Amino acid sequence: MRVIAGELEGTRGPAETLMPLFLWHATLPPGARLDAPTPDGAEAAAYVIDGEGRFGPEDAVVARQGQLVLWEGDEGAVHAANAGAKNLELLLLGGAPAEGPLVFHGPFVMNSVDQVRAAEIAFRTGQMGQLQPSG
Repeated sequence: MRVIAGELEGTRGPAETLMPLFLWHATLPPGARLDAPTPDGAEAAAYVIDGEGRFGPEDAVVARQGQLVLWEGDEGAVHAANAGAKNLELLLLGGAPAEGPLVFHGPFVMNSVDQVRAAEIAFRTGQMGQLQPSG
């Protein structure tokens, strides 16, 4: 388990955030299970990067590569089990439920059309920083 942002059982991720959230990368070998506590009231999701998993306390939800599993916030934990023959790679993320209306446009999620437009301008003008190529 790699903690990217937020905290998991005393391990804090290196990413600084403006709001309480968590972002974890998990690799589960065949037959492995993950039961990780989430902050009270947090909504959570698991994006399947690779493999096939079973999710929820009863392993009732099956998801495969490219699919997203959602928890509503009353579970207090995320539950995943590797249901396949190869490693299950997951990106687990979540945080406090969003307040107010949400406006989606491309990769931006804001509370108004004006905020989305401002974010797009900030992105195009480099105010959000630059990603550096790896290697």
